[in-house]
Amino acid sequence: MYDDFQGENFKYNDIQYIKFKIYNDDYSLEDRDNSKIRQNYEQDIIEYMEFLEEHFQLKDYIWQRDHIQLNYNEKTVRGQDDTRLLGYICGMVRFDDSLDDEWFIVEMLFQLTKKYKNLTVSVQDNDGDFLLIEAAKVIPKWLKPSNSQNRLWIKNSQIHLIPLPSSPSDLDLIPQRMDIISAIRILSKKGDSQLESIHTIADDKIHQCVLSHFKYSTPEFKVDQYHWKSAYLPIDIAYLIHQYPHMIAPIVQIFYHRDADDMKALSTMSRFPISKATFVPCKVRFTRTLYGAIHLQKFNSPRSYPPLPQFSDPTFNPKQLGMKLHCAIEMLYQSSKRKNSKEDLNNPQVDTYKFNHDENWDRFVLQTQQTGYFENEKIGSKKYKEKLQYLKQQYLEKKLYLNSKQASNNNNNNNNNSSLADFIDEILKEKSVKEMNEIIGNSLNGFTESSDDYLNQLPHRLEDLLNELEIDNSNNNNNENVGKIFESILNSTSSIDGINFKKDQYNDEDEVEDGSVKKKIKFDPNAFMNVLDSVLGNTKRDEIDKEDDEDDDHMYDDLEDQSEDDDDDEEEDDDDDEDDEEDDDDDDDDEDEEENDKEYFSKEDKSDKNYIEFLKNSKLPRKVTMKDYMNQMDVELNNSTISQSFETVQSSNRNSNLNKKVDLNLNLVKNILDSLNEQKGIPSATSTLLKEYLDKK
Repeated sequence: MYDDFQGENFKYNDIQYIKFKIYNDDYSLEDRDNSKIRQNYEQDIIEYMEFLEEHFQLKDYIWQRDHIQLNYNEKTVRGQDDTRLLGYICGMVRFDDSLDDEWFIVEMLFQLTKKYKNLTVSVQDNDGDFLLIEAAKVIPKWLKPSNSQNRLWIKNSQIHLIPLPSSPSDLDLIPQRMDIISAIRILSKKGDSQLESIHTIADDKIHQCVLSHFKYSTPEFKVDQYHWKSAYLPIDIAYLIHQYPHMIAPIVQIFYHRDADDMKALSTMSRFPISKATFVPCKVRFTRTLYGAIHLQKFNSPRSYPPLPQFSDPTFNPKQLGMKLHCAIEMLYQSSKRKNSKEDLNNPQVDTYKFNHDENWDRFVLQTQQTGYFENEKIGSKKYKEKLQYLKQQYLEKKLYLNSKQASNNNNNNNNNSSLADFIDEILKEKSVKEMNEIIGNSLNGFTESSDDYLNQLPHRLEDLLNELEIDNSNNNNNENVGKIFESILNSTSSIDGINFKKDQYNDEDEVEDGSVKKKIKFDPNAFMNVLDSVLGNTKRDEIDKEDDEDDDHMYDDLEDQSEDDDDDEEEDDDDDEDDEEDDDDDDDDEDEEENDKEYFSKEDKSDKNYIEFLKNSKLPRKVTMKDYMNQMDVELNNSTISQSFETVQSSNRNSNLNKKVDLNLNLVKNILDSLNEQKGIPSATSTLLKEYLDKK
């Protein structure tokens, strides 16, 4: 009977859903009559549903919103050789906030393909291939959103990933752009013996990421599905929920997403009036998700409702919960009556139909606007009104056709209940009040309420995580590693497919296959700098570094002797500046460079002896290196106000204030925390970096 209220539409947007398609290998690969294939699939649907209901006891499962249904569908698909009409079984379930429903369906599909080996299944949700998203850190590097279409499948209770062709000869077996027919042929290994060599079973790590969400065989599944609570309800509502526990889902949903129209129903409470209600204690079965939704939401009872007891009273929680359920089922009943009124079901007219209460109409207008139907006409103009009037007429004609088709289907299924409201009325006619009271009383024998402690677990768990993080940080020096980690993050490669981190891609010991030769990736900084220097026209870096490293270079002795000889012959006059300019014009002459360096330092020190002594002590090469410039810049910056903005390394040396070393890691952490503080909790580049930093730790 749950099918009677399966299709109820609520006013909030349908966002979270999972959809799947089931292909029979035999039907998909054989060119047969579609009418015969449809009959076979319809028979299979009955068999598959019987297996799922028996294996997973679906009659006792409470779905968050929709329950699983299997339907036949067909569409035109394009293969490598031809285009054909392909039949398949499909289903879509909206699960809203309950991720358990989504993974429960995946688990059912795994078991279905385990039972029936000739089935090939694809599954997606509103995010796309969510199985790949769940296993994003362990999927192959070649798999990207641009090439993943029709490559992810479930078969024989395993995840399969169809690889890319590795050579042009593979294109006959593995298309570059995978289609459904080719995928089924590859996975079924039918039609070509070479298909046996194609390995499609996903890695164990990918399976672990998915299988870890399967809970049906775990105690946690029972605890989540059977959350029992006490409530004081009118006897007819208590009987209704006891007989059909699945109804708790739409009751909680409409309470949680109520709007002004729903609240109007509480002003009269015409279907379940408070004045005529006989309240009795009863037990109500929830899922943990549904109970949390209704229990944690604040709600003021209607004025006509009896006042609740004090908070300290033991009956406060049961009576408050009963009040919420009482109001919710009244809203659900009246909402169903509005949507299935005679005006909607028979022959609605444009002038009398309440378009502003029809959410499907708003969606229909929005979709029509996107097609350019109104031709940029201003709202309210004559032409706009004419187009809108015609659009309303088309919408009502389509609505009437769909309603008549649904009524026909209901008659074929021997189901005369046109709405959930009618279904409720029929159920409550079955028993008298005395019989209902007896059934509810017997159900309370041995009843024990479930604990609500799970609603308060998050703060404690958060403290545990913080303590674990603090312990981990105490075992290693975070400041020493933070710079390296952030450097690796910033050195990563970003593209439309995401970010590839070098640490994840390879390291110096990884082997990369280049054709038939395997080579180790190495980075030679000296060779890189030599190429850079040669491009810039500088001396090779190897030669400069060699000169820098020669502590006992005999150049200094020769330079000293030459400087002493030149000191005897040198004339001190006003032509020194002109000599400097002439010496600078000849950069290829070693003697001129030497003389130029000598006169430069002589000008500064006013003494050749000081110059020679300076060379001996500092052991500078003939040319001033970049390191000398950087050291000089550090000295100058240290005397400015800029240096005061950096955190420096602590030192016990008294003279350390002259040129303190900047603590790069400490400054990095400080700047990141300052940036995070300025964001005031809003997502930012800094928060993204910190998330990746924690992942890489």
